[in-house]
Amino acid sequence: MEALPSEQPMDCDPSGSRYDSLAAVYGHAFCQKLQKLKYFMVGCGALGCEFMKNFALNGVCCGEGGMLTVTDADRIEMSNLTRQFLFREHNVGHPKSVAASKMAKVMNPGMNVKALEMFVGPKTEDSFDDDFWIGQDGICNALDNMEARFYVDDQCVKYEKSLLESGTMGPAGNVDPVIPFKTVTYRDGGQADEGGGIPMCTLRNFPHLPDHCIEWARDQFELLFVKSVKQMHKFAEDPGTFIADRSSSTDDAQSIFEVRGLLSLLRAAAAPSVQSAGQMAFGKCQAVATGACAPEDRQLQPDVVSFDSAASACGLGHQWPMVLGLLQEMSRHQLAPSVVTYNTALSACERVQQWAVAVALMQELRTEQLQPDVITYSSLISALGKAHRWRQALGLFASMKSNRVVPNVVTYSAAVQSCEDLPSARRLLEEMRSMQLAPNQVTYNAILGVCARGARWAEALQILVEAWSGHARASDAFMCNGAAAACARAGRWQFVLGLLEAARRWNHVPDVTSYNTAISACERGEEWPKALQVFCEMRSRHVEPDVISYSNAISAAQRGFCWSIALELLADMRVRHLEPNLITFNSAICATATARRWEDALVLLSELQRENLPPDERSYRPTLDAMWAEGLQREAVALYRRAEGLGLSFTGG
Repeated sequence: MEALPSEQPMDCDPSGSRYDSLAAVYGHAFCQKLQKLKYFMVGCGALGCEFMKNFALNGVCCGEGGMLTVTDADRIEMSNLTRQFLFREHNVGHPKSVAASKMAKVMNPGMNVKALEMFVGPKTEDSFDDDFWIGQDGICNALDNMEARFYVDDQCVKYEKSLLESGTMGPAGNVDPVIPFKTVTYRDGGQADEGGGIPMCTLRNFPHLPDHCIEWARDQFELLFVKSVKQMHKFAEDPGTFIADRSSSTDDAQSIFEVRGLLSLLRAAAAPSVQSAGQMAFGKCQAVATGACAPEDRQLQPDVVSFDSAASACGLGHQWPMVLGLLQEMSRHQLAPSVVTYNTALSACERVQQWAVAVALMQELRTEQLQPDVITYSSLISALGKAHRWRQALGLFASMKSNRVVPNVVTYSAAVQSCEDLPSARRLLEEMRSMQLAPNQVTYNAILGVCARGARWAEALQILVEAWSGHARASDAFMCNGAAAACARAGRWQFVLGLLEAARRWNHVPDVTSYNTAISACERGEEWPKALQVFCEMRSRHVEPDVISYSNAISAAQRGFCWSIALELLADMRVRHLEPNLITFNSAICATATARRWEDALVLLSELQRENLPPDERSYRPTLDAMWAEGLQREAVALYRRAEGLGLSFTGG
């Protein structure tokens, strides 16, 4: 908070400016300073595009007297389009600085920018002379050339200008402010200190020499395997003194770092997840069985209970191969697995949908002359249902009566979930009630899933009313989602929106699936404005959209001939680090091609291939149609041949 200005609240009041949100934090005086800046940016590649965007959106150099001078001697190549997002395919061959400047002015028409196509170095000092450097308020480096970066750094020191130094390593970016005579300069950051080591500013700013990597690895080894172990040892000897010493330290940041690091280590040592707990249990049990354990544990003799406990931990951690390994280990020690052991193994297989292994375990259980119980049947029925082997699942359920095993609510729910048709699921539900078993939330979710698969929307709404009229009114949105899915598949988008509203009214918090279903239903029902409205509502209610959300919204924009919205949504996906899929690209391509923007469609086709997504007929046909309509028959034929070369065939003309 110390970095915030000391403006009064009235200095931050909105004034109807596009910079009101920035002024609300820093004040209008600060915004005006940004607008009047004279800034020099060297380089206009991936980082340069990012800086240009941020400068334009925040009003840097956008006021009277402000000026951004950007220089880059390179021209745009096709390979640049992957990361340098301000450029499009039609910019290929054009100067980077000119194309980026034009895009920045599109984002903010008030931006004052001057584009140059020059290198920065000793050979261009007649252009970038003393008056030029003195006239700048600050410098921004967006270079990947070390020699040029050192030169700009030296000039900043010479003329006492602040430097915004930046660099990339893969998808990661780094920005460091350098103030001459107050912070370490970029050139000094690349030099060794008096002790022969390498400064941390260099190690963290993407090491570029082998020595840097070795130094970083050595420091990490020291931190992980020397300092951390010593801290744990001190904590084990006297926890109170350890915490007290850190609490009284004058270096708060270091103390917090050490205590948090210790807690992380202790959590890791105590199995931070169920999966690692299962692995630890497996290793411990196996070590005791083989004698490869600590001396104090060698007197322990493994029994069925210890193996069952280890198998349970492994099963909860989805480590079903370990569970099978424990079964083999038991037979090697002449220990007979119990029904509990087999149930644990079956549950582990059911969680990861290993139905064939589960069936084999059931057969082995019977070979061992063990009687399967209700848990055994429930797990196997669920495994078969998840694998869509409904005949086997219902046949196994029917065999429970002949084996004198009474099904419970869990068994009925698993059987209902495996049903392929609604009448069968209904019969099981009625049979369940006749046995005085009350359907629970899982049961209703299962039968609603059957309704959704068959698009039985009326029955789904009836079942939802039944569930909510009983005890199954739950705080989650699963049942609403099931009914909404049935309505969506039947084309009843009005009911989907009604269920979304009802869920909120009854305090069922809609999740991403709820909104995805609503967006898709409206999009398929040709109600594209409502689909986009639901997408915006989803964002306003802080429900994070996923790839399906964006794909459905882009498809809705395509139906409404809103190509610009489709491209904005696609760009927003990348900002949120979501990877578009083939459906996403096809919808965006169709949106641009339908609007006769075939150049944008070609760019999207190139992006599709760079993402290693195999295109289909729908990826190419809209672009081909658009090019043909624009009289570009030769280009359309070339694109058609390219599609044929990928093994695509076009039907229907």
